[in-house]
Amino acid sequence: MTDPGRQVRISDSDRQAAADRLRAAQSEGRLPVAEYDDRLGKLYQAVTYGDMETLFRDLPGQMAQQQPMMQMQMPMQQPMMQPMQGTGAIGGPAAIVQNSIVVAPTVLPSSGFATAGMVFGILALCGFWIPFGDFGLAGLAIILSIVGLVQTSGNRLGGHGQAVGGLVMGIVALLPTILFFTLVFAAASAVVP
Repeated sequence: MTDPGRQVRISDSDRQAAADRLRAAQSEGRLPVAEYDDRLGKLYQAVTYGDMETLFRDLPGQMAQQQPMMQMQMPMQQPMMQPMQGTGAIGGPAAIVQNSIVVAPTVLPSSGFATAGMVFGILALCGFWIPFGDFGLAGLAIILSIVGLVQTSGNRLGGHGQAVGGLVMGIVALLPTILFFTLVFAAASAVVP
């Protein structure tokens, strides 16, 4: 008669414990590297405890024989995730994971104006040396970022940081343009009596 424990399928945690045991045997000098690699390959191909048992017959300890007994005595476990009524602490759905509550954060859709403001802010910073083009890019960055800030202020849309970043980059990109025009007008007024 066959031992029913030998036909029980091994779990990932059982396989990991067995791999750790093989690694320990190799580090103790009980297994040469080539044999360790061979047994590790067979371990990852094993499906049942019977398949795994042959890997430990010549090693001290009862790794392959202890695991089926422990597995047979454990009651059937509930699924790892069970839905819970209501929502989590910050508004997202909640789930029970092995008696711990895990709250998934609610992800708001991002404001398109905030994203566009940030993109135009980056372009304005890169093109600050183009006086008239930069003025337009920085102006667009500032206007779009302000609209994005209005949209994200009511927590309906995400992207508040993008809007702030676009606004700051737009303002910083305007500074060289303002300086350029100030110098041009100052030079023009100095030339014209």
